[in-house]
Amino acid sequence: MTVTKVPFDNQPDYFGGGNGTPYTWTDFPLCPVEIDSEYWVIYKSGDGPGVFRWKGTNIENCKRQPDGITQFPTWRPYMLGGMWYDSTEKKLYAPLHCEYYNNYMGFHRQIHLASSSDKGLTWHYEGPIVTRYVTDLQPSEFSGSYWHGGVGDFMIYVDQRGGYIYLYSATYVWSKKTGVHGEDGFARHEVARCAISDKMMPGKWHKFYNGSWDEPGLGGKASYVNAYFVMYNSYLKKYIGMSYGSSLAVCNDLTKQDWTPGFKINGDYWGCNGTWAWHVTDSKSTNIFTGGQTLYLYSYWNAQQKPIAKKYKIDFLNGETLSVAGYSPEGMFFKPIVSTDATTFYPIEPFYESADPIENRHTRRVHCTSVEMSYSGKWNDEEYNQYSDKSVKTNETSGATVQFTFRGADVYWRAVKGPDCGKADVYIDDNFQKTVDCYSSLSTAKQFAFIKTGLTPKVSHTIKVVVLGKKCDLSKGTAIKHLLFEYSADSYRASDGFSSIQGKNGWYYQQKNGTVYTDMVFENKSWVGDKCEFNISQYRNEIGSLRMFSLALDVVRKWVAPHNGTVRIEGEIVRDGFDVIAPKALILLNEKEIWPLGMKIGSDKQPHDFTTVVKKGDAIRFIVKGNCDKNPVRVNWDPVITFTDDNDSH
Repeated sequence: MTVTKVPFDNQPDYFGGGNGTPYTWTDFPLCPVEIDSEYWVIYKSGDGPGVFRWKGTNIENCKRQPDGITQFPTWRPYMLGGMWYDSTEKKLYAPLHCEYYNNYMGFHRQIHLASSSDKGLTWHYEGPIVTRYVTDLQPSEFSGSYWHGGVGDFMIYVDQRGGYIYLYSATYVWSKKTGVHGEDGFARHEVARCAISDKMMPGKWHKFYNGSWDEPGLGGKASYVNAYFVMYNSYLKKYIGMSYGSSLAVCNDLTKQDWTPGFKINGDYWGCNGTWAWHVTDSKSTNIFTGGQTLYLYSYWNAQQKPIAKKYKIDFLNGETLSVAGYSPEGMFFKPIVSTDATTFYPIEPFYESADPIENRHTRRVHCTSVEMSYSGKWNDEEYNQYSDKSVKTNETSGATVQFTFRGADVYWRAVKGPDCGKADVYIDDNFQKTVDCYSSLSTAKQFAFIKTGLTPKVSHTIKVVVLGKKCDLSKGTAIKHLLFEYSADSYRASDGFSSIQGKNGWYYQQKNGTVYTDMVFENKSWVGDKCEFNISQYRNEIGSLRMFSLALDVVRKWVAPHNGTVRIEGEIVRDGFDVIAPKALILLNEKEIWPLGMKIGSDKQPHDFTTVVKKGDAIRFIVKGNCDKNPVRVNWDPVITFTDDNDSH
C-alpha cells in the first residue's frame, strides 16, 4: 500500500472552515451522499436548527445550496458521518449524533434517526436507534473511576452486497468523575446493523456482541471491533477499515466482523495530528462505500484558517507487510500509539458496567512492590505516576525474572510499555506461553502485556516473566517494566466499587455519633455528613473514592458480606500532609474490633493485612475517628476485601 500526497487547491469550505463556512467548528466528519445522480455534502452541527447543504458532481466541487431546517426533540443533534438515500422511496435517512448532558460530569452520546423527502430541506424525527449499555445510570452511579459516555461519532457503511446498513461508532469510557482518582478516557469502536429493507427504523437495529447480532440497538451489549471508516475494496476483495492513528484492517465477512489487527501505515495521514475526520472515495472521488485499486483519502478537521484539508492517493499493490511498522491498538487513544502487539486499550482499574469481559473483570490487583512478588536479578524502582502506587520495577538484563503465585482461573500481567522497552518470555506453571514485546511508541500501561484465562480454579498457579535482553527494531532499549499482576477473585476494592448508590458493590457510607450510625448523602463527588466549624471555617464529614475526612463525628466506610467465607482485608492508611495529628483508625467486624492498631504516632503510613471469617450479612467497618474540637482528620484509605477459597461456602 502506498500513500502519496497530491495537490488539493481551491478546497471547498465544508472541508474545515474558512470565511464561507456557516459553521467553522466542524469537529466531525461530513455526510457525502448521492441523491438521484447528484452529489451532495450535508452536515448539521449540534448548535442550532440549520442543515448546511452543498451540491456538485464529486466530493471536491460541491456548491452551497439553501439551508435546511430542523426541529428535533433531542439534545444537540449533529448530522455527521454519512447518510443513506433510498432511491426507490426517494427518501434521505440521517443518523443523528446526540449529546445528553449530565450536570457537572459532562455528557453521554446517543444515536437517533431523522428522514427527509426533499433532499434535506425539511426533516422528520424518527426516534432513537442505538444507545449505550446500562442506559439508566447517571455518571456518579457507575462503579469506580469511570462512566459510560455513550455511543456516537459514527461512520455509516451501506453494504449493498450483504443487504445491511452498518454504523461503526465510537463508544466512550470517561474518567471525568470530579474528585475521583482515574486516568484518561478511552474510545473504542462498536458496530450495529439494520437490514436495508428495514429502512434504518428504530427497533430494527442490533449490535454485534460475542460473535452474534442478538443484542438490541437500544441498550444492548456490544463487543469492541477493530474498524471505523469501512468500505468494500474490489481489488482486495475484502472490506477495509481505517481507524485512528493511520491504521488499516481488513475483513472477509461483516457478519463475523473478522477484522485483522490495525496495521500502522508509515506516516500520519488520517486520525493523526489534529485531522480526526476523514473520508475515502473511489478513484472518481464519489463513492464512499466501494472502491478499487486506487482510492482518494480526504483528511480534515476544524479548519478555521485555510487550508488544512489534505488529499492523498492510495494505491494497493502486491507486497509483504513489514512487521517493523507495528500496529495501532483497537480504538482511539487520544495520542495514537504504535506497538508490535495487536491489543486493546484497557483502564488499569476495572469498569464493572462494561459489556466487555476483560474490562469488567473482577480481580485482585497485586502491585510490583508487594512482598508476594519473587524477583531474581536486580530490579530497579522507577517512578510511574499513572497508577496510585506511583512506581514500577524495571530490568533489562537477560535472565532476570519476576514470578507470582495465585489461585484463580485467570491471570493478567500489566507492564508499562514504552519506546525503550524490550521482550520477555511468559510461563504459566513452568510451561512456556508466549514471547511478549513491550515496545510502544509512547509510554503507557493501558494495554495488558499478557492475559491467560481458563486455568483450573482454586488451584495454585505461578506466572513467571523472564527478561530476554532483546528488542524489536523500533525500540531504543530492552527494559521490562513490571507494574502489577492481577488474578480472578471474589474481591472488593473500595475505590473500584465507589458509587453514589448506597450499598452498590456491597459498600455503604456513614457517620457515627456515639453508637448511632447514619447514612451520608452524596453531593457532587463525595458522600458528606454533618457540618462542623474548625478555626472559623466550616467542614463536613466526607468519604470519597480514596479519601476519608472526619470532624467531631466518626466517618465509616462499611462493607456487607454477600456470603459466608474467609476474607483477607488489605490496605494502607496514608495521612494527608495537611494534618499534623496522627489519625485514629480501626476496623470492626460488626461491632467487634478486629484491627485496633490505628496509625502509629509520627508515621505517615500504616498498612494492614489479615484474615477473618464472615457470615452472609456481616458488616466490616473501616472507621476514622473524629477529633472533637481539634483539627480535622484526613486520610487516604482504599481497603480491599478478598474472599480466600479456604472456607468459602456460598
